[in-house]
Order: sequence, then structure tokens, then C-alpha cells
Amino acid sequence: MDTYTVFPVGLSMAEERELATFCKFASRKTHSWSVTQSIRDATGVVLGSTVPAHLAAALAFQYAGGRIAVLNATGQQEGLLAVRRPLQLDRAFTIFNHIKLRLAADPRTPDPAACAAFQSALHPSGTGQDARVLPLIRASLATEADAPPQSERLSLTAVMVVDDSPVAQNYLRNRILAMGFACDVAGSGDEALLLIAQKDYALVLLDIHMQGIDGYQTCKAIKSYKRGLTVPKVVMASSKTGTIDKIRATLSGCDGYLTKPINETELARTLSTQVKRPTSPLAPGTQAAAPQSGAMY
Repeated sequence: MDTYTVFPVGLSMAEERELATFCKFASRKTHSWSVTQSIRDATGVVLGSTVPAHLAAALAFQYAGGRIAVLNATGQQEGLLAVRRPLQLDRAFTIFNHIKLRLAADPRTPDPAACAAFQSALHPSGTGQDARVLPLIRASLATEADAPPQSERLSLTAVMVVDDSPVAQNYLRNRILAMGFACDVAGSGDEALLLIAQKDYALVLLDIHMQGIDGYQTCKAIKSYKRGLTVPKVVMASSKTGTIDKIRATLSGCDGYLTKPINETELARTLSTQVKRPTSPLAPGTQAAAPQSGAMY
């Protein structure tokens, strides 16, 4: 007999009871379903939280081989199977079928580090360690099949802007693109860590005060995550100019500090000092052109 188990997290007590009842309905002579209180023993996870950091962690856990279904009010969630509340028998069967299909397509089992990291993301300790959760989950993907090719990850002139203000994102991104650099944006520390896990950046321009994990925690997590060839430079930005804020930024491992609002001259100077542009090799038999008189470099 095939045995399947689901780990409920973020569900109400009533929903957990309903899930256990539906497991009995779904059980047959050839297979059985049950609820488990151990994520390591679970075939799949049913997540009832809509907190952005929890959903980001769920997506990363799915990358690590976890099988996840989200229970929410809309029945929609980008990157994850979502089932609309309230939990009913047909919706429970949708969850069970999804878990079985995911297991058949990818029989990997998340390693203990990924399980522990996912649970830490859902129940942060308050010590700052939860800032390391998403890179830890993504790092558990130690398979060549899953890892993007190095040529896709490596971008020596790519810059990431991390800011929870859409206005600041657009302002900085447009100017960085105009200066000839590739640029991605993230609206939170969680989103930044997911991008870092999938692509190498030369520089991260990081706002300090954001919802969820703040810039200090995000910076520490970025600096501790060394998968790939590039550990990005991190320049933190804040409207606060106090010495204590700059000391905290330095202790978090940042490589520079900018005061908001950031003007274009300061941005250009930061990019020129923190990001090394790759030099293009000359074709055989050619020489570099001599600089013209009066040229500015």
C-alpha cells in the first residue's frame, strides 16, 4: 500500500480537523492519506498563510523538492498550487492529486536543512537567523539538473535595486539602465534573496528600512550566501545620516553607504567604483586606438 502524508501549517484548528477527515475519505485499499506533524515525514505541505515571506519561503522550498499547496481566499498564487477557502472535499482531492503528481514527476525529498529552513521561515526566532532561510533552502538544490547554467547565472555588470517603494525602484532602475548596466528590482528582502539564489549580481543597492526582513538582515544573508562565482558588493541606502546607522550597516557587511535621496552623480560614482566592467578582447592583429586629445576618461 502506498502511504501519503500531509503536513498542515498555518491552518485553523477547524481546517486541520477537516483535512484529517478528508484524508480518510481519500484513502483506498491501494493507498492511504493521513496528517503528520513532522515536515520531514510529509509527502506534501498544505500552507494556510498568506504572509509574503511565508509564500516566498514556500516557493523556495518547492524548488528544493517540496510539494506545496496553498489554501487562500482567491484560489490563486503565482508559482504555487492554490485552493480557495473554505476547504471542501473536492478541493482537498485537488490538493491530494497535486501532491501525488508532483511526487511522480519529481521524487526528490527535501533534505533536513531545507525542512528546517522552511520551518524557521514560518516561525522566525527573532535572532536574525531567519534572514538566512531562503538562501539555505535554495542552496540545498545540489543537483546539476536544477542549477541554471553558469552562463545564465553570471552577469558581471548586473545590478539589483532592493526597495519597497515603487517610485524609488523606477527612479534608480531607469538611471542604472541609462548608464549601461543591467538592472533587476526587488520589493523586499525575501524577494532579493530569491533573485540572488538564481542569478549572480555585481552590486546590490539595498534599502535599509523595509517590511519583513530589513536591509541589515538581508545584507548579512547575501554576504553569507556564496553559491556561484560572484559574491556581490552591497551598498546600503537610507534617509538616516546618523553614525549608529552607518555603523550597523558596516557591521552587517556592506561595502558602501548612500544617503537618500540618491542623486545621479552619487549613483554614477558608486557604480563606477563598485562594478568592474568586463573588458572586450581585441581581435587578432588589431591595436587599441590611441585616445584623442581632450577625451575624458
